[in-house]
Amino acid sequence: MGNNSALALLLLLLFFMLPCLPATPITDRVTGECAPPFTAAVGGKCILVSSTSKGSWYVMKDFCETLGGRLLTINTENIHYYVVKYLENNGYTGRDYWIGANNEHADGQYHWLDGSKVKMGTPFWGAMNGHQEPGVATEHCGMLFKGDFYFMHDYRCNEELYPICEAK
Repeated sequence: MGNNSALALLLLLLFFMLPCLPATPITDRVTGECAPPFTAAVGGKCILVSSTSKGSWYVMKDFCETLGGRLLTINTENIHYYVVKYLENNGYTGRDYWIGANNEHADGQYHWLDGSKVKMGTPFWGAMNGHQEPGVATEHCGMLFKGDFYFMHDYRCNEELYPICEAK
C-alpha cells in the first residue's frame, strides 16, 4: 500500500470515527482527577455544585472554606461557558448559585475572594430590566442567575442561594 493510499485510509477511518468522539470537551466531564468532595473537573477547575446546602453568601463562603475550597471564581469566558454547560448537563439548572464575587471593598469595585478584580460587562454580567448588571446599590454579592441564562448578577448577600465551590 503506497503512502497516499495509507493516508486516504487513515482519513476515511477518522471521518467515520468522528461520531464516536465525545461531543463535549474533556474538561466538561466528571473525572477522577479532583480530590473529594470536589468531583467535577470543569474548565480546568475542580468544583462542587451543592444542591442541598443553601444559605447567605457569607454562610456559603464559610461552607466552601470548610471543604477546603472557596466560592467559584469566573475570570475567563471559557470557565463561565464550561460551568454553565456543566450545570445544564448534570441536572443543576433551576437554581441560582453564589459565586465568589462581592463589592464590599473600599473601592466599590467587585473582587474575587483571592483579591483580584472581577471583569465587568459582557460576556460575564447579564442584564436586568434593560440595564447592565451589576445594578442595585443594595446588592453586593455575585451570583449566577438562572433567569438570565446563568450570567452573573449582583444580589443581596443575606438571601439564601446554593453555592458553587472550587478547590483552592
